[in-house]
Formats: sequence, C-alpha cells, structure tokens
Amino acid sequence: MRSAHVFNDQLVESLLEQSRQAPRQRAHLNLHQSYHDPVQRFLIAMQPTSYVCPHYHPEPDKWELFTVVRGAFSFFIFGDDGTINERIELIAGHSNFGLELTSGQWHSVIARQTNSLFFEVKRGPYCASRDKLFAPWAPKEADLKAQDYRRWLVNAKSGERFM
Repeated sequence: MRSAHVFNDQLVESLLEQSRQAPRQRAHLNLHQSYHDPVQRFLIAMQPTSYVCPHYHPEPDKWELFTVVRGAFSFFIFGDDGTINERIELIAGHSNFGLELTSGQWHSVIARQTNSLFFEVKRGPYCASRDKLFAPWAPKEADLKAQDYRRWLVNAKSGERFM
C-alpha cells in the first residue's frame, strides 16, 4: 500500500497523452482503492472533442466535486427538458476553478482548451448499474449526432436548448 499519491507533471503528461490517443478523447486515473470505497477520487484528462452525454446521478447524496488542475472547462446544468439552466466556466488558476454538484442534477462538461485536466471527488460506493441515468433529450456517445451536440455546447447559453 502506498503512503501517498504524488501528483506531478510526469503523471499529468501521461494522462493527457492517454486522452489524446483515446477514441473518446479522455482518460481517467482512479485514485481510490476500490469501487466500494466511500469516497471515489479521479484525475480526468479531456480534449475539446470529447463528448460527455448529459446525465444525472439518481442516488441521494451522490454529490460531485470538480477542481480544474489544468486548462479550462464549461460545465452545464440542464432542466428536465434539456434547456441549459446554468453554464459555468472554470479555469485553472483563476477565480472560478471548482464546482460542487448535488445529486439529481442533469449535467455535462466540455473541455475548452487542449490538454485540460480536472480532479473529481464523489461519494461512493460506485455501482455502474445505478450510478447514472443518461438524458433522453441528448444523443448518446455513440450516436451520430453526439458531435453536433458537443459543437452546439461550445457556444450555447443559459436558456437555450438543442434542436
């Protein structure tokens, strides 16, 4: 068992390289020991072409905490019909660099800069079959319209909805 996790440039560069090579244009490193751990911790590297289908976590108290380590991200909180309720810009080293979401909120994220990375913490344990529900009003990752939706998000504003 390791006594400490050290986050350094070599680790970050390795994760960013994995994200550049990955078909989904993102990569993550689990820092927790097991999916059963009460707190789940990840480093997530994303490229601007990565699409994260809007989703929410239905289990009570499944909060998520995001802290931007490198680059910039736009986080979106949606209404039940897919309308953007809030767009939140987070940039490493700036005044808005982190965000906590409560459970039950439709949300998604896009990387605004190449080689962006955030640290995510959320309540465990993790169970894939119960973890998230994908939005019925947004394309799934494999859908041909997924990249159209992602491109729309780049300039989308609060109050707008994808058609």
